[in-house]
Formats: sequence, structure tokens, C-alpha cells
Amino acid sequence: MQGISISDQGTIGTSYNVVGNAIRVAENGSITYTVYTTNVANTTLYWTNGGTTTGADFTDGANNGSFSLTSGLGTVTRTLTPDVLTDVGETIIIQIRTVSIGGTIVAVAETATVTDDIVPSFAATGGTIATPGDGFTYHTFTSPGTFTVTSGSATVEYLVVAGGGGGGTGYEGSGPTGRSTGGLGGGGRGGVYQTSTNPTAGTANTGGGGGGQPFGLQPTAGGGSGIVIVRYSA
Repeated sequence: MQGISISDQGTIGTSYNVVGNAIRVAENGSITYTVYTTNVANTTLYWTNGGTTTGADFTDGANNGSFSLTSGLGTVTRTLTPDVLTDVGETIIIQIRTVSIGGTIVAVAETATVTDDIVPSFAATGGTIATPGDGFTYHTFTSPGTFTVTSGSATVEYLVVAGGGGGGTGYEGSGPTGRSTGGLGGGGRGGVYQTSTNPTAGTANTGGGGGGQPFGLQPTAGGGSGIVIVRYSA
């Protein structure tokens, strides 16, 4: 990231350059500018900000100041304040000057853009929550529960796997030599669905399958419980 170097025509071989360590900085973040010079004695130099940020955007409340140049080098650090406003697109343009904050501009840094520190995030509660590292957050419900949005908005997908039906039971033969019979229940209906970008709280009913019909005194074979998996971009 190169700044704009301006040679001082009054002294042959004298030059100034200023380079920032970033061209994008978030509110509540910092950016440091290093000033490089050649054939300039130790002195005090001055900086001003020609960008759209103002003193109120920085923790020290300043939008100009001074710094010491030693062995041809000096630094200027600007730390932004966090705020509650959206300031997307504000800029910082550090200008290096001699003599005073109104003196001759001898170097100008590349424009740095301020990014807003307020990033609305989506958050929700309910079920067993997992973030396996694939870019999604998952809420798994294996029993009825409530998926509650606590902040933000996002596109939410949910997979519904209904519980399988229980197998029917019967009895073959008679007396102590008889045996129970029955088959497995069929799988429940499922599907993948997607909400709008602003989901609201809702109940995730896992929809367990029904039990099989008993015969005589044989117990009912219960259906399996269903699963609901909700996911959204983490």
C-alpha cells in the first residue's frame, strides 16, 4: 500500500512518504501510518486528516496532530471509536505536513475506508445447537420444542423427518407354545423446507409415528419419534 511521496524541491534528495498498514479499518479498530523520509533531520512533523471522518470518530477526539521524526522515521496511529450509527464509506486520508498543521503537505497516504462495526447478526435458541464448521448453525429437535429467533434475520432451512409408524402385533398358535408376530412400521413422511428471510418463533413438533394395533393382550409396538433439523448460515 503505497502513499504519495512528495519531494521537497528546496533540498536536493529530500523526500517524504507515508504508508498505512491497512486500507480498510472497522470502527473500534486502529490503523498505523509509518512516515519514511530521506535526508530529513530529526524534527517534529504534523498530520491532518483529509478524509470524511471527523475528530468524533476517533478515541482521542483529534483530527490533526504532531509526531516526532527520528532517524528518518515516524508513526501516526488512529484508533476509531465504536458507535451506534452506520458510517459505511467514511474515509481516512492522512496528510503529512511541515512546520504546522497548516503547513505544506509533503506526503499523502492512500485512502482508508471505515467499515461499520455494527453487523446485525442472526441468533436463535432451541434444540441441540451445533456449529460443525461448514458455515451453518444447526438446531436439532428430537422431541417437541421451540425454535426462537432472538435477533437479526436470515434464510432458515429445516429438515423434517417424521417418526416411523409402529409395527402391528399379533399372536400365532395357542397357549405357551404360541409366539408374537408383527412387522416393522413404515417410515414417516419428511421434507426440506425454507422460510422467509425473517423467521419468527415456532414450535418444532417432531411428529412421532403411531403405534401398531395390538392383538389380544400383546403390547402395542410404538412408533419412532421424529426429528426436525433447522439450519442457517453461521
